[in-house]
Formats: sequence, C-alpha cells, structure tokens
Amino acid sequence: MYSEKKQALAAELNLKRPAVLAVSGAPGSGKTALLEKLIPLLRRRGLKVGVIRQDETFVPAVPGSDEARLLGAGAQGAAVFSAGSYLLTEDFRLNEQDLLALFERHSYDLVLMEGFAD
Repeated sequence: MYSEKKQALAAELNLKRPAVLAVSGAPGSGKTALLEKLIPLLRRRGLKVGVIRQDETFVPAVPGSDEARLLGAGAQGAAVFSAGSYLLTEDFRLNEQDLLALFERHSYDLVLMEGFAD
C-alpha cells in the first residue's frame, strides 16, 4: 500500500527515476576511492549525481557538538545549513527505496550506492 501511494505521488508530480549503480566490497577495498574518480567524469557529462552510503559506524552528531547537545536535549531533528547546502539529522528507519525516493524528488539522474554488502 505504501509503495502504491509513493508510485501514485511520483506519477502525479511527474518524477523521473534516477539510474542506480551500487558499489560494494570489503572495508578498505577502494569503494570510496573509485567513486571519487567516477563522480567528476559523470558530472562532466552533465549528470546530476547523488550518493547513498551505508555506514553502521556513522555518528550523525559528533559528541559535544551543538547539534549533539540539541538532539540530547530532546530535539527530534536538527538541521545545519549554509547558503548553498543543508544536512538534516533525524532518528528514524529508512530503507534504500525511501532514500532513492528523496533523490527522485530532487531530479537526480544517477544515484551511486556505496556499501550495502549485507
């Protein structure tokens, strides 16, 4: 049911689906290095490229940072922004399809997925 609603919304908003390329391998095998070389080549071809990384050791708010202090005080989400970018930290469960839907909404041509070895 959730998937059907998402597809209906995508059709209504005329969202395009980005192509997806997944890169997985053992830690230290060069996944990030490969993507660092690949992304500029793809950008030069005019593609809007996004990356989804799976990282079980990811700490969204570095201990002691203002963001961590505010989240520790009970904020359910914290955003850090500047004139050209933002990062939103929230505690909730997402799967790969949910994340891809976010990239669809922002008209990405290609999403590179790093990790996801499990």
